[in-house]
Amino acid sequence: METKYILSIGLLVLFTLVVCLYYYVEFHEKVLCGLWVADDDFCKEADVDTIMVYFGKPAGMISRTRNCYIVMGDVTNQGFVMKYTPLGGSYSATMDFDVEAIWPESVDIKIDPAAGSLRIYKDEKLYARLYRENMSSDVFSD
Repeated sequence: METKYILSIGLLVLFTLVVCLYYYVEFHEKVLCGLWVADDDFCKEADVDTIMVYFGKPAGMISRTRNCYIVMGDVTNQGFVMKYTPLGGSYSATMDFDVEAIWPESVDIKIDPAAGSLRIYKDEKLYARLYRENMSSDVFSD
């Protein structure tokens, strides 16, 4: 009899963890979609006028591929496909640029939803520090 209760409680705890993890990943998936822009300080450090990156919706229900677009001052204006693995609030991503690679093919992405910020980096090298443009992003995310 005690074994039934222990097993039931164990299954309930496991189910709760799976549901929480699902919603945690789903939340970050929704936050990623939209328009992200760099602040003036980062643009000045990078010696460009502006950096804007649009992350599209996933290509399918369980897809880990997104069509994206980047505008970086006079440097580039091109699309890219991002294939990624979500790791909670982080992503391990590969970028396939349409024209010319702006950063390495394999990068890491870290999202801070509370600050509305996103960093694209590899090891110690920061390639973009972006902030979510909420008004435009809401139009794209519906």
